[in-house]
Amino acid sequence: MDDSKEKIQVEVKTTTAETLRQTAQKNGLSKGEVIDQLITQKLDNDPWNAAMLATANFKVLTSKLSQEDFKQAALYAVMDLVRILQNSAATTEYEKKMGQFLEIAAKKAAEYKEQEENA
Repeated sequence: MDDSKEKIQVEVKTTTAETLRQTAQKNGLSKGEVIDQLITQKLDNDPWNAAMLATANFKVLTSKLSQEDFKQAALYAVMDLVRILQNSAATTEYEKKMGQFLEIAAKKAAEYKEQEENA
């Protein structure tokens, strides 16, 4: 992978520039790193890198949400991961434990959602 860098200057809408600044600041990234992550929407062969890219993208995509809406979005993401794992064969002990962890997290997410709806 080529890690060389190039300085560029672009013209964007004022709202885009502000969103880029806020997203970078909120996530502890440079504006260039945010752009790199948005552009690098590809599959990664390394599981850790793929997970980190997905997490970073999730942070960028939810950066305009309120704290409560962010929590709800995160819980929905966890529930979706549980669904994905349940639909795949959990053959290794690690996968089984991860599935158990995500099942517990999904139950907590459902409880949280129910509390929110009853509030």
